[in-house]
Amino acid sequence: MTANPKIERIRKLLAMAESPTANENEADTARKLAESLMSAVGVTEADVREADAPDPVATVRGERDPKPQPAASWYGIAAAAVVRVVGCFEYRDQSNHRIWVGTDDQRETARELYAWVVRQIETLSRGAAKIVKGRSDARSYLHAYRVGVASAIAKKAREMVEFREREAPPVGEALVLRDRLAEAIKKATPDGLVRTKPARVSLIGYAAGRADGESIGLRRDVAGTTVKRLGSGS
Repeated sequence: MTANPKIERIRKLLAMAESPTANENEADTARKLAESLMSAVGVTEADVREADAPDPVATVRGERDPKPQPAASWYGIAAAAVVRVVGCFEYRDQSNHRIWVGTDDQRETARELYAWVVRQIETLSRGAAKIVKGRSDARSYLHAYRVGVASAIAKKAREMVEFREREAPPVGEALVLRDRLAEAIKKATPDGLVRTKPARVSLIGYAAGRADGESIGLRRDVAGTTVKRLGSGS
């Protein structure tokens, strides 16, 4: 609830004017009273609705995945791609649990997108496993292959974000909100983050994974807060 009683009164009148249970006369009267009060106070309807809206920065916090994160480097590459798209942050604690840091929407989107990306990589890896089945170096090949696929996805994520920023650079209040979110996320992230160490990979496996990773599409119009808009397609 807003601290200004006049703004709160206007908000209630607007809600009454838009209520499906109010008859035409009640709605009309509520609307006129609200407009009269807004004129007297010197605010617009947009000001009132903004004052009533929750502050998205206030919801920035870290949330721990319930299962430990595997140590393989490709998981970290996949997570970094998700972070770039969604605009949040992530790290692993000392128990190898992945922590997603951001607003409620960002954390939910990041978890779902990350799970989707991992599934795509594993699906392609199953096909590659059939090709190298029985080989002595199959394990290292498949690890390199997954790194290659994850790297291709990371490249797509980087290009998608760069495209989005060129098309619609943040201005005005959007720019201020972005900076506030970035600062809040930094404050919510502890020092001494656990980083995944790079591993030696087979160049052949990596190249094959990188090529196959091109088949995984990330839509360029991802907003970073709407899970339904994430997925395959170009």
